Amino acid sequence: MIEWWIFWILLAFVIICLVLYTLSVMPVTLGEKFGGDYFERCVTYRRISFVFFILMIACYIAYFFIPTPITIPFTLDYKISLITGIVLFVIGGSIAVKGEIDLGKETIRPYKNTVLVTKGIYQCIRHPQTIGESIMLFGLTLLIGSLFLILFSLLAIPAFGIVIYFEEKDLVKRFGDQYIAYKKQVGIFFPKRRN
Repeated sequence: MIEWWIFWILLAFVIICLVLYTLSVMPVTLGEKFGGDYFERCVTYRRISFVFFILMIACYIAYFFIPTPITIPFTLDYKISLITGIVLFVIGGSIAVKGEIDLGKETIRPYKNTVLVTKGIYQCIRHPQTIGESIMLFGLTLLIGSLFLILFSLLAIPAFGIVIYFEEKDLVKRFGDQYIAYKKQVGIFFPKRRN
């Protein structure tokens, strides 16, 4: 019974985190739609979404100790799963942290008067934090050794796609032609081949 409670709580945390984070990357769009300055409000959305992200991770970790609602046999040897999970978690964390460092203050707070960051990891990929967090999440599911969570985490792919769609629309409004040119040169998740 508790495994289903954790699942529904996890699902609620995922949805709340997704909605709030999506809102947090749309200060210009929200300002146009509702009037006023939404940059400060977006900081609040982002901070609250981070709390729900941590709570979501706590639910994942709970499934290390409590069986998942649907038991799906996991045939990968646990040592291989553990090592692969650690490697993916470290790689994903490194990519996400590099993105945060290169983005600077914009990681937490979108600013009205800022420059488009195109240096560091952002000269290779446009959304390093998103790809890094996705890899970390997948690594965590391997550490826990749950095929159920691996399958559940696949929902992150379209969820992150939704966030990126709205964020990029807002970035075009914020940076105009400069961002459009940047999109043509730099891939979303993977570097583009240079001619």
